[in-house]
Amino acid sequence: MHPAADLTDEIDIHNIIPNIDQGADISRLTIPRIIKSHMPHNRIFNKVIYLVRDGRDAIFSFYKFSKREFGFAESLMDFLNSDRCKIVNTEWIDHVESWLNFNCKHQKVLFVRYEDIKA
Repeated sequence: MHPAADLTDEIDIHNIIPNIDQGADISRLTIPRIIKSHMPHNRIFNKVIYLVRDGRDAIFSFYKFSKREFGFAESLMDFLNSDRCKIVNTEWIDHVESWLNFNCKHQKVLFVRYEDIKA
């Protein structure tokens, strides 16, 4: 991969796109605005770009995150069999389904697969 191909290594995305899950104050942002959230489907947003990742990649990414942030030292197989992984996997499925199965006429949602934009 070209060194500049993965911009997330170069910049802190949290400084550019505020995360409302972490209490970011979005009231001062000009409209249109881009915000980040891990919230399940919510009707308060009129226009949404829902970025979804293949569940297998999401779990592997969470495994690497858990090793780095929580000191998880077990193997990938141990992680996949752990209660933490099972809970996260269930939450991921519920989250994706909440967006796929929404029924709200005033809301426009564009579904984008992470794998389609990663290349």
